[in-house]
Formats: sequence, structure tokens, C-alpha cells
Amino acid sequence: MDSQKETAWLREQLSREKRARELLQNVSVAANEAGTIDDVLQVAVDLICDSTGWPVGHVYLPSNETTLTPSSIWHFADPEKFRVFRDVTEASPLSSGTGLPGRVMETSKAEYINDLRSDTNFPRIHAANNLGVRAGFAFPVLAGKQLLAILEFFSEQPGVPDRQLLEVLANIGTTLALIIRQKFGEIALRESEIRFRSITQSANDAIITANSQGVMISWNIGAEKLFGYQEEEVLGKPLTQLIPERFRESHRIGLARVSLTGESRVIGKTVELAGLRKDSTEFPLELSLASWKMENNVFYSGIIRDISERKQAEQRLREFTEHLERRVQDGIDALREAERMAAYGNMVATVAHEIRHPIFALQAAAYVLKDKIKSEESLSKQYSILERETARMTRLMDDLLEFAKPPSLLLSNVDPASLLEEAKQVFATQNEALKVEVIISSSLPRVVMDRDRILQVLMNLMSNAQKHVTKLKEIRISAQPANSSVLFAVHNDGSGISPDQLEGIFEPFFTTGKGTGLGLAIVKRIITQHHGSVYVESDPQNGTTFSFHLPVAGPSS
Repeated sequence: MDSQKETAWLREQLSREKRARELLQNVSVAANEAGTIDDVLQVAVDLICDSTGWPVGHVYLPSNETTLTPSSIWHFADPEKFRVFRDVTEASPLSSGTGLPGRVMETSKAEYINDLRSDTNFPRIHAANNLGVRAGFAFPVLAGKQLLAILEFFSEQPGVPDRQLLEVLANIGTTLALIIRQKFGEIALRESEIRFRSITQSANDAIITANSQGVMISWNIGAEKLFGYQEEEVLGKPLTQLIPERFRESHRIGLARVSLTGESRVIGKTVELAGLRKDSTEFPLELSLASWKMENNVFYSGIIRDISERKQAEQRLREFTEHLERRVQDGIDALREAERMAAYGNMVATVAHEIRHPIFALQAAAYVLKDKIKSEESLSKQYSILERETARMTRLMDDLLEFAKPPSLLLSNVDPASLLEEAKQVFATQNEALKVEVIISSSLPRVVMDRDRILQVLMNLMSNAQKHVTKLKEIRISAQPANSSVLFAVHNDGSGISPDQLEGIFEPFFTTGKGTGLGLAIVKRIITQHHGSVYVESDPQNGTTFSFHLPVAGPSS
């Protein structure tokens, strides 16, 4: 009889050990396959209840180091029967040391209550008594010293603690902690990947990731827009696909150096490079490159920005700066010219006024003699010479006084085409035998100028051209746009001006034998006042062309 009892006891022990191993194994497998942490805990509660036959299972979660919060993770053999107990539990947060879960939190060990009716530290005793719940046990899920959860279970019958069950549940708690920690890592990784992809896909800049072999493994919408490739066209392809051919070898050498030595000239820096689009067009880009490791692999992530507009702006800034420098230099030159001209002007004005008086006397005397010498042919010839030369001296005095005028301008917005037509008409009334051809480009911009002064320039140049025309007796005046200025020109088809005379042709009192020598000097002075430039081109085959540029915005710019 004793032998039979012993055998039955052994069989029972073996059966219990087998169920314990199966429970541990089943919980481990099912929890590993669960998708979320809540799923892991739910699977564990369900399997433990099924294995032990206890009808109620529940999970408390720590909200901080001293407080537990009831969860919505339950197992019920009869949900309606235990509904009140569930409602009371879900309304009962517990502090450390209070109630069954509170004691587990305090000791970090499994706790067993044989009979809830005799336990003075069970706040839910009223609901438990009404439902006939008599015994309970709970165990912690610990990751080191970190409490992740407390699982509690209840039976309708009081009983003696099952030490073997407590040991198995302790092992299950350790297993669940490992699985939950793993799930936390997986969830964090997935969330990190989602955040990374969300950030990269919403970024305006191109963000590209490549492995240590220089093969692209991620590609965002910004990269798609920048380079013109769809994601499926580049993943698994080398980065050199995005680099102009002449730079690819340098890229390979740099990648090999990083792989061998870990040293890079661009990682952690922002550099300017050239990119190659799908349509084979190149563009300037700015690259910020970072590297990171995962296990034993090295990866590179680059943020790429098209800086074409910035480069164009820099070029415009350089051009504008150069323009300003030229304008400043032009201003300095104009100031020096003005100072020089002012010196000339003061001297010339004084001399002109002094000379004008004897000229007036000569003209008066000639007028008196005119009637008395008509019968004498030789005297008549001498009088003609006297009259011609005094007239010439008068023109010279007029030019000298014009040259001596202070540099002041009366500016207005002028249509170049109407100005040329006016110059032609005025000149034609004075020179009926000379034909003037006007050539005007379409869409000429208006120019801010002193209209009378520029008309004077055109008249001076046309008068100068008249002295050198051929038998065709024709000159040509024109205007055409030239960048931010208008180019005016006066051309004659004469025999040209010798090279040794071209250098000083705009200097005061420089003459080729015709005129006073001040007409072209006055032209240069007026054009300089307008911040323009004047020059001459001449050769025997093509004649002579005087040209001058006037800025569209005028001398106040």
C-alpha cells in the first residue's frame, strides 16, 4: 500500500514537472511570436490560466517607481461572473507594498495568498468575497532591477502554496522580461526606421544612404526630384551613377582610403561638388556627409542640396561688384577729367573773353571798309580773307566758351529714336546737300540723359563726319541696345583717320586741319558727364565711325 502511494506520488510529481516544462516552453514560443508587448503579456496570462486551471488572470503595470496601474489585459473563464471584480480592479491603482501586486513590487519576488479572507492587505477583498475568489498569487517580470509588469492570478478555492509552480513562474517572469526587452528593441528600431523614413521622405533636400562599398541602399523623394531617378532605378547601384565621369576615380580612391584607414576628408563637413542627373546634365551641389556603424558594417548618409541658384546669385554678385568697381573707377576718372577740364575751362574762358574784344573791333572795321573797297579787286580779296578769318575766330571763341561751361545736366527720360530723327532734321536744315541715313534697332530702351547736350554731341559728330565724306555725301547715324546701355554711332565713308591721329583725337585743341579742335573734346566731356564712353574706329576701306555708350539708367545710378 505504501509502495502504491509512493508510486502515485512520483507519477504526480513527474506529471507536474512535465506540465511545468510544457508551460514554460509554450509561454516562451507564443510570447516570441507575439507582435506587441501587450500581446506577449496576454499570451502569458492565457497560457498560465489554461495550465493551472485558475479562472482569473490580470496584469498590473508600473507607472513609476512606487505606483502600479491596472491594465486591460485579462483572462476570464467566465467574464460575466467576474465582471464586478474586473471593474473594481481597473479602478484600483496600487502603491508599493499595498495589495498582492504591491507586495510583489516591494519585494521583487512572487507572492502567494492562501485565503484572501484572512489577508488584511488586500484592498479588493469585498469584490473577491462576493465572487467567491479565495486564493491568489502574483509574480514580477524583471529585467535586472527594472520592473516591467506584475502578473496576478486568482482561484475560487483556498490552497497551500505550490513551490514548484512558483519556481516555474519565476522562470517564466525571467523569460518574459527577455522577450519584452527584445520587443522594446524591435519596436524602437521600427519606430526609428519609420521616423527616419518619414523625415527623409518629407525633406526637400536629397537624402541618400550607401554602404561601405558605395552602393545606395536608401533614396528619398528629394533625391528623386533632384537627380530624376525613381527609387527602384538606383537602389543597389553604385554612387558613381550620380557623379560626373571625371570625378569618379577620385571618389573610388576616397572610399578605399576610408575603408582602410577610417580617415575621410569630407565626413562631418559640408563640401561643394558636382552632381549628374539622369538626363546627363551637371549641376553644383552641397553635400553634408555623416557615417555610422551597425554591428560590423559602416554606412554613409548624405544630405544633398542643389546650389545652382546660389551659384548664379554669387556670379551676379561678382558681376555687380565688378560693375561697381568699374563705375567707381569711371567716377574717379571722370572726376580727374572734370578737374582737368575745369582747369582748361577757367583758362579758356578768360582767354576767350580777352580775345573776343579785338575780334569785335576787327569785324566793325571790316564792315566800315566794305563799301569803300568794292571797286578795288585786290582789296576785295583781302577783305574776304579778313571776313573769313574773323568768322573762324568767332567760332573758335564760341567753342571755347562752350568748353568752359560748368558741368551741369538737365536730365529727362528720352527715346533714342526720336532723338536721332531730331538730329537728322536739324542737321539737314543746315546742310541740304548732305544725305543722312538713320538706322534704329527695334525695342530700344529709353535713356536718362540731358537731351540738349546729347543732341549737341550728335551734331558735333555729324559736323565732323561731314568734313570727311566722299562724293556720295552721305553719313549714317544709328542706335542699338547693348547690355544695360544704348550704343550710338555716327559713320562716314571717307578715307579714314591716320593711326597717329587717333590717340589724341578727343584732346582739347587737337585738330586734323579742319575745325577749331574743340568739337570732339566737348563730345567727350558731355559723354563722360553721362557716365558713358566714347571711342573711334577708322580705316581707309571702311571709313570712320564715332561711337558712344550711354547707360540706360543715366548718370545718377
